[in-house]
Amino acid sequence: MAKHNWQVIKDEYVQAPDEKSRPTLEQLAAKYTCSPSYLREKAAKEHWKVEAERFVQTVSDKRQEHKSTALAGDLAAWDAQCYELAKGGLNLVFMQLKEATEGVAKGNDLPSPKQLDELAKALERLQKIGKTALGEKEETKLNVKIDYSNLSDEQLERLAAGENPRNVLAVA
Repeated sequence: MAKHNWQVIKDEYVQAPDEKSRPTLEQLAAKYTCSPSYLREKAAKEHWKVEAERFVQTVSDKRQEHKSTALAGDLAAWDAQCYELAKGGLNLVFMQLKEATEGVAKGNDLPSPKQLDELAKALERLQKIGKTALGEKEETKLNVKIDYSNLSDEQLERLAAGENPRNVLAVA
């Protein structure tokens, strides 16, 4: 019967969570009072080093997966919180607009253009926050300048009538 429990020795070597904490074969031989040369031969024959590298990679992958899962949960909670805050802000804007409308119906003054502009800007920002929290991508705004100076009056009239620009600008 074997004097040493080779599986325990192998597991201690192979299952170290990283290279720094892995004992050397010499350290294991001293700890388990076995022949260092025999231990080196056994480890080489059974590919302990390869198994150890795979184990470290597996541990690293699992750690990264756990971090990703935890981060995804945190980000989802953050998005949910931002969405709820945006909804609350939108409700406040709606209440202010409703109060203004009801006030006008009772004969009060109209809100100033500045007040309406501030409410509109708040509404737009809160909507953007809510959409972002829901995962919608921000709309891309294109700054395109169109030069109509070389179009004929007929082409301008066709465009103004809503005709497809491709048809209007197509070269005959």
